[in-house]
Amino acid sequence: MLLPVARYRFEATFSQPLQLNWYGGSMLRGSFGRALKKLCCMIHNQECKGCLLSPKCPYTQIFDPQLPPGHPLQRFKTVPAPYVIEAPLPGYKVLSPNETLTFNMVLFGPAIEQLPSIIYAWKLALHQGVTKDRVRGELQKVEYLPPESAAQTVYQPACGVNTIPAYQISLPKSLMDLDHGASLELVTPMRIKQQGHIEANDMNAKMVLSSLLRRFQLLAELYGQQQKNIPIRETLPELAEKIVCRCALTRYDWHRYSSRQKQRMNLGGVMGRIELHGDLQPFSALLRLGEWIHLGGKTTFGLGAYRLTSLSKLTPLQ
Repeated sequence: MLLPVARYRFEATFSQPLQLNWYGGSMLRGSFGRALKKLCCMIHNQECKGCLLSPKCPYTQIFDPQLPPGHPLQRFKTVPAPYVIEAPLPGYKVLSPNETLTFNMVLFGPAIEQLPSIIYAWKLALHQGVTKDRVRGELQKVEYLPPESAAQTVYQPACGVNTIPAYQISLPKSLMDLDHGASLELVTPMRIKQQGHIEANDMNAKMVLSSLLRRFQLLAELYGQQQKNIPIRETLPELAEKIVCRCALTRYDWHRYSSRQKQRMNLGGVMGRIELHGDLQPFSALLRLGEWIHLGGKTTFGLGAYRLTSLSKLTPLQ
């Protein structure tokens, strides 16, 4: 399967000090969702389920995707949205007036064509104000970030929106040399669950690669294009069992308030480093793609982000 992906960088400024909590992904996602619904919803329903306009509505297509009855993927409790919001790296901080807030948004498949609606939703979200203090801001620039070349401006207030073709990723094409293994440096909390519990240092290679493969296949099924059968699914268990997994992970707990569910939610996860030692060439494209789609649960907030590097030999974990 072929999955079109595109990463965009957003820059905004605020006229007042902006206090950011430890991780701002949830705050940004909530502001974006409210603004997108206000911008797109024609009948102002509180619930999208059952709305006759839902199949063609940009809000449901982007923010709250639904499967039609009888769809073969109906067994999944939640449908992954065609985007990931990458907030500033974790850490409490205060931005001074006119200091730039920078964050990314990764779009998949048809959501890329919705870029103008997405940009105007962010403009509205910033105008309405973010954080509990409703600090108002202004969107200054949006740039397309190609994987191997310089950033390209796609929006400025005086110039409107220019769309750019997305980067196309398919499996099992190799994208980097991983003959000896790879290191995944987790930069936001990662949530991979086994039997309802978030795994930490008991993680193994099969667990990591299976989670990443399932996410890719689900996104590609929903938002990608069909290709010939990919043999990696059949060979994964056998290949993964030959790979040595070593972890240096720390548990981080943080909370968010869900305005839709009216409750406080724990979004804890693990951060640190995962090393996979062995021949990872069959998984090279999958691991590289993971830098766009992220790994584990709650990825729309930007959780499960990692930086991938190749390993030349077995090195001590720090």
